Amino acid sequence: MISSKEMDVEQLRLLINILIEIHTRTSLDEILTALVNYTGQVSRCSSAWILLFDPQSQRFTSQAVYQADPAARQNWLTAIPAESLAGSVARKRAPVFCANIQNDDQFSSLVRYLPEDRVHSLAAIPMQANQNLVGVLGILDPAENRLDPQQMGLLEFLAMQAALVIVNFRQVHQAGLMAEMVHELRTPLTSIMAISYLLQREEIATSQRISLAATIHQECERLNEITTAYLDLSRYENAQVPLSLSHFNLVDLLLDCCQLVQPNIASHKLQLTLPETNPALMVSADRDQIRQVILNLLTNSIKYNVPNGKIQVHAWKEEGGVAFSVSDTGMGIPSDALAHLFEKYYRARQTEKQVLGTGLGLSVCRRIIENHHGRIEVESEVKHGATFTVHLPAEI
Repeated sequence: MISSKEMDVEQLRLLINILIEIHTRTSLDEILTALVNYTGQVSRCSSAWILLFDPQSQRFTSQAVYQADPAARQNWLTAIPAESLAGSVARKRAPVFCANIQNDDQFSSLVRYLPEDRVHSLAAIPMQANQNLVGVLGILDPAENRLDPQQMGLLEFLAMQAALVIVNFRQVHQAGLMAEMVHELRTPLTSIMAISYLLQREEIATSQRISLAATIHQECERLNEITTAYLDLSRYENAQVPLSLSHFNLVDLLLDCCQLVQPNIASHKLQLTLPETNPALMVSADRDQIRQVILNLLTNSIKYNVPNGKIQVHAWKEEGGVAFSVSDTGMGIPSDALAHLFEKYYRARQTEKQVLGTGLGLSVCRRIIENHHGRIEVESEVKHGATFTVHLPAEI
């Protein structure tokens, strides 16, 4: 780790640079990545990590790592129990340092949760802001006595600064999301207010009242869609949704989702081609989150399709994992919009007036799939439909 000598000019320069960097980053991922990379560089350790704490589930989720091997990096994605090393640090709200865990009995019950097997020295520091636990910053190294306890103060200071930045980012982000959501809510609320005024007029015929009531129902569904989309985005961007992994057949999940949207498909007079049921495609993932992605893609394929159009769902095994696709014969996506399609609030100009939406669904989908170490892609041409393909590793 850092030399026990007084920090030299280079270390001070690095510290100043990282403080500036984490205070000017515009996304939480960038903040955490910059922080963990700096921690790894100045400590000269084999790997470093940041776990964010979810007070509701009382669990930790890995959000950033430095120089981890692929297997360890995948293990860090799962929720880490509170009885782990991070949990011990969280309960005591105090840093932990050990020069050689093999010779220290107090770590015997904690090392089983470490993401690497060959660890001798470690340090873990609570990230706190206003007495609230934000997460844990940790360092692991296979060498003995690599970590110098005399320099823990530097990492404690950095963890404190990072916690403040994360809390401030979340507050600003929440305020921004709230402003955007309020703006989106105005249109359906204005419509409902106008209709409620009309329904009070005695001259409105019964047939008109039925039609107006149906419009209110549609606007209420719109309100529900908006609030759900914004809440989902807020939770995923603030790392408040740890993965709950299970082993399941991807084809079965696809068929279940297709059955759920079948009434909507029938009402739009669309044709749906289902995936083949054999062979089974087993995957380890968060079933509910993958279900959310599938339903979002299916819903989009319905909304953006043409009358009497087609929707095709396919699934297959590929090297290292599985994949599935949802294709439609709809209006398609302009080439200049493809690169921005997964950005927050983005909606293609050619379709935003034809189909209602928040511009958040695909952003949430991308966040979910990336949290699974997968990727989501799109291919499309105007008037020739679109195909969304999701690739998932077989194991996380």
